Amino acid sequence: MQDSNAIEGIKKIVETVKDSLIPIQEITITRQEGPSHKCGIPEKFDKLFKADSYAFCESSYAPELGYDKFSVKVVWQDGREFNFRLDITKFKGFDNNVSTAFRSIKKYYLDKELPEQITNDKIFKLSRQNIKELYEGYEIGIY
Repeated sequence: MQDSNAIEGIKKIVETVKDSLIPIQEITITRQEGPSHKCGIPEKFDKLFKADSYAFCESSYAPELGYDKFSVKVVWQDGREFNFRLDITKFKGFDNNVSTAFRSIKKYYLDKELPEQITNDKIFKLSRQNIKELYEGYEIGIY
């Protein structure tokens, strides 16, 4: 009984936090490398899980060794944008997706201890602040 109450309490907290985050409006993924008939065609999604599913499926076209590059653009309902590169390897599980890439970006900029010459760089500081703001107030931060 106590466990179910705790689980319900956690669900309410997650919903409250999620409701306070600015929702994703659109995620665009464009293949930059790989089969020529698939390159340069933007694929648009309104939900993160749909973009993740697409990336996962695209891993079947990746080379046996190495990876294919994709550009990713996330737009939130307030107009804020975030662009990054996604490297997709041959099907190796569920790590070939936007969510995992975003968590890796967060880990690098916010969680990892880095040398002072990197952390003192102006561009790094701006990027770190941008990532911090995204994780504090935007829907992707829940993942």
